[in-house]
Amino acid sequence: MKRSAIIAVLIISLTNPSYAQASSDAETTASVATIANIPSVGDIWSANVPTQVQYEKSITYPCGYVIIPIKGLMSYSTLADKANGVSINLTAWSDNGAKLGTGYLGSSDWNPVGPVTQAKIFFCGADVVGTHTLLLETLYYTSTTGLLSRYLSTTNRSRIAISIQKAPPVGIKDFKVSLNGQAIDFSWSAPSSDATITGYEVGLFDSNSNAPLPPLDSDLKSPALLATLSSNIRKTSILWSEVSKFTKYPGTSIVFKVRATSSSGTAPWSNGIYLTQQQFAAYKLPSSLPPKPVFSAFVSPQDNSVIAIQLSASDIVGYVGNYKANGFITKIRRLDGQDQIGSVGPISALTSYSATWTNSSSGSYEVAVALINALGQGDWSDYRVVIVPSQFIETKPTPVPTATAKRVTIICLKGKTTKKVSGTNPKCPAGYKLKK
Repeated sequence: MKRSAIIAVLIISLTNPSYAQASSDAETTASVATIANIPSVGDIWSANVPTQVQYEKSITYPCGYVIIPIKGLMSYSTLADKANGVSINLTAWSDNGAKLGTGYLGSSDWNPVGPVTQAKIFFCGADVVGTHTLLLETLYYTSTTGLLSRYLSTTNRSRIAISIQKAPPVGIKDFKVSLNGQAIDFSWSAPSSDATITGYEVGLFDSNSNAPLPPLDSDLKSPALLATLSSNIRKTSILWSEVSKFTKYPGTSIVFKVRATSSSGTAPWSNGIYLTQQQFAAYKLPSSLPPKPVFSAFVSPQDNSVIAIQLSASDIVGYVGNYKANGFITKIRRLDGQDQIGSVGPISALTSYSATWTNSSSGSYEVAVALINALGQGDWSDYRVVIVPSQFIETKPTPVPTATAKRVTIICLKGKTTKKVSGTNPKCPAGYKLKK
């Protein structure tokens, strides 16, 4: 009887004992396409009936619903007819004959605004984990007297495997980063995990513009994935040129982290290793050749034959930071004469730079400088004119010889004690008298 079935379900739901175990719906991981058909009526509904489900990690046993989205294949007016309509009984049975779960979808439960209606079957208990038989009995009512109902039915049978989701990996604690020329080396150890580790992800986090050093987690922006690796790889190298594609460096630093992935989800991000803007700039590859440099050229005030060429420290910081300049080259020529190329030398952002041309004879010279980075030599600067004055030899006065003082020796007496004292102006010690 239809009405009796409804009353029975209400009684079951009201008298079902309260469990201390927290409830959560199961996640369907596999399903089978199913259609309920009554030969004399036709197709009633279709659904992807779960064949494998997982409950969240539980200390004791799972409690919660297995949800089955059912699509009605008949009109809503037929499915939800108040006098007749269609209902579904859902039950799950263990292989040893225990009823493990029940559910019910009545004619008044069909979704009036869409084709899909959620049917639910509730499980709770220590014996839920395992593979069981799921029965979906469809009742198509043809008539009712209010007390007695006539119906046609069909039952769809399938197997359902219920498990508890394994815990995902914990966060990696020993993530290490080392700078290796134009690459960054990363390494870590496998974390503990209930679920099978399927791989690793290396992430880059930009920090906010006012973040402290080291930055706090609250100062970090959403990560960009630098690398996705298989589960058997726990070290990798990434070129600085690749890192530069993922960050515009808006903050005080960038932070690298790694995490494991698994069939149960991703682990938390590991400990973070940060690099400051200055560290990043020191390794970032140039994107263009350096510009014509600004410099000064003059005759050394200490030596008129020396031409000095100097770049200021502030200019060099810009060349190194913005263009990755790492060297220079100079050239000199007599005015309208032939170029003479100087040697190449290194520069860094730590000091100013100066070069010299020595033993220059008097006359007018033109000097120029070009900067060098990993892409090559930039444009030569404009020539600067330097005038070397006529040379002269400084005449030094002849030194006057000085007389050398003559050393003498005297004899000093004190009672019967005699003592000799030598020097250019010797004197007797206290208590002694000069022997005459």
